[in-house]
Amino acid sequence: MCVALSGGADSVALLAVLLGIRDTLGLAVRCCHVNHNLRGEESARDEQFVKELCARFDVPLTLFSVDCAGAARRDGLSVETAARNERYGCFARMAQSENCLVATAHTASDQAETVLFRLARGTGLRGLCGIPAKRGPFIRPLLCVTRQQVEAYVGELGLPFVTDSTNLSDVYTRNRLRHQVIPQLKDLNPSFEAAVTRMCAALRQDETVLENLTQTEYERVSSAEFSLAAFASVPEGLLNRVIQEFFCRHGLLFDAKKCILIRSLMAAGSGAVQVGKEQAVTVAQGRLALVRTGAPVFHGEVCTFQAPKTVFLHLAVEKQSLSAIHRKDTFFMVDYDKLVGKPFLRTRRPGDTVKLPGRPTKTVKKLYSEQKTQNRDEKVLVCDALGVVWLEDAGPVERAAVDGTTKTILKMGVVCFDER
Repeated sequence: MCVALSGGADSVALLAVLLGIRDTLGLAVRCCHVNHNLRGEESARDEQFVKELCARFDVPLTLFSVDCAGAARRDGLSVETAARNERYGCFARMAQSENCLVATAHTASDQAETVLFRLARGTGLRGLCGIPAKRGPFIRPLLCVTRQQVEAYVGELGLPFVTDSTNLSDVYTRNRLRHQVIPQLKDLNPSFEAAVTRMCAALRQDETVLENLTQTEYERVSSAEFSLAAFASVPEGLLNRVIQEFFCRHGLLFDAKKCILIRSLMAAGSGAVQVGKEQAVTVAQGRLALVRTGAPVFHGEVCTFQAPKTVFLHLAVEKQSLSAIHRKDTFFMVDYDKLVGKPFLRTRRPGDTVKLPGRPTKTVKKLYSEQKTQNRDEKVLVCDALGVVWLEDAGPVERAAVDGTTKTILKMGVVCFDER
C-alpha cells in the first residue's frame, strides 16, 4: 500500500491510520510525494517535511518532481488541471512499478466540494456520484470522515503537518466553495457532508444499473451497424449514454455539445460533426459512422499534397457575394459555409460519388472517364466530412457550389510540378 503523502493534515492522518493497522492486516506501507514546483520555497518545504516524516516512521519514500506550469502551457490546460494530471500520472507509475494500491486522502469534505463544483458547472448522474472509493489502483479510505474529524484526529495524536497556502486563497473555485458556500449549507444542515456522502452512495447504485443497461443497448446498436432504426428504439434516458459509449469505444473525448449536435443530425437523417482533429461522426444512408477526414487544411495555407506529382493548393476564405464574382471563376470556388468540418485533400478512392451542378450523380471514376481526364488517379479532391466538394479538372459539387445565398467563398488555386 502506497500513501500519496502531500504533508497536509489529511494525508498525514491517512498514513497514521494505515501504520496503525498494518500489522493486523499484513500491509506493507510506503509513501510517495509529488513536488508540483508551483509554490517556490513552500514546495521545497513540503518535500523536506515529507522526507523527515517518513524517516521518523521508517517508511520507504519515492519522490516525484513535475513541471506543472510547463505541462499546462504544453497541453493548453489550466494549471490546476495540469497539476492533477501530472500527479495522477506519478501515482499510476508508482502503482505499476511497485504493484501496489495508491491511497489518497480524500475526505467527505472533498466529496461535498467535488459534487458542488460539478453541479455548478453542469453534470449528469455520473458526475453527481462524486469521487469513487476505488478506481483502478487508487483507493480513498477517508471518504467516510470529514476534514474537521481528520484535523481533530491528528491534533489528538500530536502529529505535525504542513499547510498549503493556496488552500487559504479564494482565487480558486474549490476554495470559494469550501470557505463561502459550504458553511452556508451547513447552517441549513450541520450534517451536510454526511448527507452528500449518502447521496453519492445511493446514486452510484443507480449508476451501476444504468451503466449495465447502456452496455446492453450499445451492443445491440453496434450489432445493427449503428443504424438509425436501431438507435430509434433506445430508451430516451439511455440515448445520450449510448452515444457517449460510442465516443469512449473509439477513443474520443465526449462532451454534451457534441452529443446534442449528433442527436440533431440523427433526427435530420444526414450531416456530420467534427469530433477530433482528423475525425468526424457522420449520419448518412441511415447509419451513424466515424470517418477519418484526413489532415485538415487551414485557411490561407499553402499545402503540399504528395502524389506522383507535387501539388500546391492554396485555400483562401474571402467575404464575397455571387454578384461580385465572374462566372468562369466559380469553377475554382465553393461556398465555405456549406462545408461540414475543415476541408482536406486526397486523391480518388473507390466508390467516390459526386453530383456536379445540374448533372446526375455518378462516380468520380466515371466522371473522369467521360471527360477523358488523363492521370485521373493523381487528381486532387478537396473534401469535407461528408465527402468530395471540389475536383481538379471538374470543379465544385452541387451541394457546395456558390449561389445567390453565398457569403463566404473558398478559392482553390492549383499549381502542379510534375517530378517524374
